[in-house]
Amino acid sequence: MKRTPLIFLAFVLLVPVLLCAQRPQKPVLHARHWLAITGKPLGATAGARMFHQGGNAVDAACA
Repeated sequence: MKRTPLIFLAFVLLVPVLLCAQRPQKPVLHARHWLAITGKPLGATAGARMFHQGGNAVDAACA
């Protein structure tokens, strides 16, 4: 039995799966004065509060 038809069939079946498995792109963020990015919502809130109180990036990172 030839391998060519099997390889072609595997390729045809796997390509749609691989294309659907790609990570969706997140929208680009733009900021005018400050931006606090963390892995947790509470961390972003703490950083935003520090910026609102007049803190700098080091203060926001420590918060």
